[in-house]
Amino acid sequence: MSDGLSRTIGRHAARWRTVTPRKNVLVVVHNVTAMTRLLDVLPVFEGDFRVQLSYTWNGSDPFPDGLHRMLAERGIPLISWEQALLTRFDLALAANLGGLVEIDAPIVSIPHGIRYTKVLSRRTGEPENRRTGEPENRRTGEPENRRTGEPENRRTGEPENRRTGEPENRRTGEPENRRTGEPENRRTGEPENRRTGEPENRRVAFGLDPQWVLYEGRPIASALVMSHEDQRAQLAAAVPEALGTAVVAGDACYDRLLTSLPWRPAYRRALGADDRTLITISSTWWSESLLGRVPDVFSRVLDEFPADEHRFAAILHPNIWYGHGRSEVHRLLARHVRAGLVLVPPEFGWRATLIASDYLIGDHGSVTTYGAVLGIPTLLGSFPAREVAPGSLVDVVGSRAPRLAEHEPIGPRLAAAERAAASFTDLSGRLTSRPGEAAGAVRRVCYELLELPEPEEEPPVPPDDLSGLPAPAACLPTASRARTEVEPGGGLRVVRHPVDLPRSTADGALVVAAEHPGRSLREAADVLVLTTGDWGEHVHDWLRDALDARPGSLLAAAVQGDACLVRTRSGRTARISPRVPGAGRPMCFAAAVHGWLAAGRSIDELGPETSVNGVRVQLS
Repeated sequence: MSDGLSRTIGRHAARWRTVTPRKNVLVVVHNVTAMTRLLDVLPVFEGDFRVQLSYTWNGSDPFPDGLHRMLAERGIPLISWEQALLTRFDLALAANLGGLVEIDAPIVSIPHGIRYTKVLSRRTGEPENRRTGEPENRRTGEPENRRTGEPENRRTGEPENRRTGEPENRRTGEPENRRTGEPENRRTGEPENRRTGEPENRRVAFGLDPQWVLYEGRPIASALVMSHEDQRAQLAAAVPEALGTAVVAGDACYDRLLTSLPWRPAYRRALGADDRTLITISSTWWSESLLGRVPDVFSRVLDEFPADEHRFAAILHPNIWYGHGRSEVHRLLARHVRAGLVLVPPEFGWRATLIASDYLIGDHGSVTTYGAVLGIPTLLGSFPAREVAPGSLVDVVGSRAPRLAEHEPIGPRLAAAERAAASFTDLSGRLTSRPGEAAGAVRRVCYELLELPEPEEEPPVPPDDLSGLPAPAACLPTASRARTEVEPGGGLRVVRHPVDLPRSTADGALVVAAEHPGRSLREAADVLVLTTGDWGEHVHDWLRDALDARPGSLLAAAVQGDACLVRTRSGRTARISPRVPGAGRPMCFAAAVHGWLAAGRSIDELGPETSVNGVRVQLS
């Protein structure tokens, strides 16, 4: 919390302000995901000196460390929730309706994903308190068990329920449904599902239950922003009392994706996928997600596809990163990262990575759905249909995208995904009724509620920059099996697969970075490669010592930028570099020279027109 910011709002603010606004806007931040969606629309206030934005956190995020880190990195201070509730604001903006009923301001609610796609399910099993957004204690206000000492029902001889006079279910104490003998749901009179407590055959999309939209019979939000006219119709059917708050504005996140599409070559280059196929693996959170259900998908993908022809990226939901902790995510996926997996940070970079992707393996999360809407061939590794609202956009993607098969190669399934992507052409029309218009529509409703004329300039919708995209590493995988073939034209073709994985099936020469943590791999290496540090002239001593320590090795190597310095057992040294700067994969070059020597040729026989995997190289 910022004490300085807290002084620039409220009754005594005039003493501390330099810029005096006419209107004060409260931005309520629930969690990292909500904040990323808010950042898509907050530029609508850009450059307006009439407006001051203040930020607060309502305490509902169970993983607050990530949120506070994200806010600090962007220079966003917070006022306390207590002060936010005590201060009158002219507008409040949030990407969630939880815990907002005490805010003294008209509320604009934007979606923190794609609206009405998940089925309402209280995973804690506790009723939520509408005022705070936190689960209630079951003991508070809950009746005692009423079975003991209850009068019997004359029809059945079972104890009666005091409220209905119907016989109670012995297991729950609720009135039984006469047709099924199951406890009835009080709201519908239908038999309840034993696991969820919801009436059977009633699957309510999250956000369409009155408890999420109304408080004491009145809408919580003054404006409920949605992306499609169909969502307005859904709201009208489910909560007609809130229909007057519906604003069909389009999808701000999708508009940012559209604006960023021309940047695809820059994103691919930043990810090291210029001339490679980028396979992205996306997982939402919870046990039914891709990571929760199929954690070996990372090993399977990395093991199956050649490292020098492919690039691999992972987009993980922020709740994975901050629920388990960043260090835990890096620990769990450390071997995969050494094998070539790029971990996209949880806050930014996911849209750029998605746009750059050639294939997507995902689940029922929003990232997967956005990928399908963009036309990316999509393969579903997990898709819990019971979690998905029937007829929703996510449900449509689930009905069209092929599934990952547990014991089958992934390549043929990606080919099936490519064929299925032809059926994705209508998905964008199902996502938004107003493509490219979200920023203008959201600004319009905000300024109407602020009772201010809109700025004359058009609202900004910037493309995503390269923030969040990790720099490509030239020396991955750090341990691989390499097979080298001499092509008819004299070029060398190298196929490498990582070996530092639980299910590795790779064969060929073992090429290992000297910094690899696996001692047995380093000792068994056919080619040990020095990949870090500026050794200067001492590098020659290191190469000699590496060969002396491994009598069976034909070659030792050291990375020098995008080139590779090699030494043979005879003492011959050579430097192999790409003719086009920046095109080198030095560990691949080392593997190629080893394959050449293993075929009985000498290094001097490598001609000036030699190529490695299509990259022209020169020896010096």
